[in-house]
Amino acid sequence: MIREPGGPKFRVLWRRNKSRTLAKVCLCFFSAGLLTSCYVFQQALPFLSHHLCARPNEKLLRDAETDADTIEFLSRVEDIRAFAIEELGLEETKNYSSFYSIDTDYLAAVVQAAPEFSIDPYLFSYPVLGRLPYKGFYDPDQARREAAKLKTRGLDVFIRPVDAFSSLGYFRDPLFSFMVDYSAAGLAELIIHEQTHATIFVKGQPGFNEKLATVVGREGARQYVVSRFGESSEQYIALTASRRDSEQFSRDMFDLGQRLTAVYALDIPPEEKRRLKAETIELFQHEFAEHYKDRYDGEAYREAANMALNNAYLSLFRIYEEPDRRLERLMEKTGGIRQMLDVLKPELEGSESPPWEIVDGMLAG
Repeated sequence: MIREPGGPKFRVLWRRNKSRTLAKVCLCFFSAGLLTSCYVFQQALPFLSHHLCARPNEKLLRDAETDADTIEFLSRVEDIRAFAIEELGLEETKNYSSFYSIDTDYLAAVVQAAPEFSIDPYLFSYPVLGRLPYKGFYDPDQARREAAKLKTRGLDVFIRPVDAFSSLGYFRDPLFSFMVDYSAAGLAELIIHEQTHATIFVKGQPGFNEKLATVVGREGARQYVVSRFGESSEQYIALTASRRDSEQFSRDMFDLGQRLTAVYALDIPPEEKRRLKAETIELFQHEFAEHYKDRYDGEAYREAANMALNNAYLSLFRIYEEPDRRLERLMEKTGGIRQMLDVLKPELEGSESPPWEIVDGMLAG
């Protein structure tokens, strides 16, 4: 769903042993030089609260006061985690082995930006991780202030909600209470996507990392649903219908991106380029609304006809989607997710070549 999030609240639930752990973790942050950044310090507090105060799944499953929906949810999570490790070959970590209750339906607000006349994402600099095409905030007011600041610099900006962050295995990433209502397919895709980040992460290559996690998350979730419910099940039929619409929407966003890129390449004054940009988006949205019923099964994407589309939003699809399907073709060539990761991971770790160059070499070989 396309929406701007509301505001999460920060709750402190420290116990004595967790306070000692917090002190150690903060010392690690200071030692790495991370807390020299006001931004990192502000986000570290809720991050650590979530991670250190989450209750282990196994304890909740044994707790007589845990409600039936949560027990069913946690049992499903354990099944997905086992499937991801045993069937897909993802890294075995403690991620999603704990649960944190939160009073919102999302985790954080993420700010994304792009130049006024380009769909290439703006990159934010982080210590340790390098440059990434997004900046997350647990407080949506902070996200809005960051967006306003970027707008004054002439950038297109978009704020979106996210339901998970991966700490790449450095911390035990928890589950959140708003996930209890997720479908089996949605939950599987989320967990497998984030576990892919913990399995393979190439510093300085955010586009490759997100595209890999997207491909593995989607295919892994499809395989999970088939294995647990079958191809004739309601769950699988709903998943395939949702995927058809999602793929169509990605094609539409790439189409709009190509139209705008052609405008941006024109050798004309900025004012004229600005006018053509607005007209191109308006025409696209008119066509999108007019032909929506003929091209989409569900209603999930209809609101795109009226939302404020801009380069920052379109850059999302450059980050997460890959029209050439190189990773999907590599997965097909190697025989599946596990086989692809088994050959791809050592190549990425043992080479200084760009990851896409490595993938292209594997496809050509």
